Amino acid sequence: MIIDLRDTVGGSPLLAQFILGYFFPPNTPLWEVVDHENKRINAVIAMEHAGHKKFQADYPVWLLTSRNSASATEIFIGVMQANKKAIVVGSTTAGAGFYVGVRQITPELVFRISLSKPVISANQMNWEKTGIKPDIEVPAMDAMSYAIKAISETLRPR
Repeated sequence: MIIDLRDTVGGSPLLAQFILGYFFPPNTPLWEVVDHENKRINAVIAMEHAGHKKFQADYPVWLLTSRNSASATEIFIGVMQANKKAIVVGSTTAGAGFYVGVRQITPELVFRISLSKPVISANQMNWEKTGIKPDIEVPAMDAMSYAIKAISETLRPR
């Protein structure tokens, strides 16, 4: 399975948690949320739902990344990579590793402030400013063709 995340600029941590439930057994620790003093305020675990259980086994997954892959997308990538559930191909992600709160100041002005940060349970990593480094670094525009070529080489009879 190839999942192209090169132009996903974020999204909902709840959606990331839901999708990760397809790849991890229920109650598997995914990430913790810590405050500005690094005190844990929440632990996020894999959800149980009627997903395809075959993805929880040793199912080959390739994730394509770019500098545009950000925020909740990085949560998904980071958890999959740290738990060795996927091979990440492309370029380093955006480095948007904080939960952000939005406050409307005036009808024209919105204020965004970092409130807390997710830390991946498997490796205690947060990716703010550094991004998530791919396992195989190639230009983002070449990530799909590289993954397809690598997969086809592993499937060839020897």
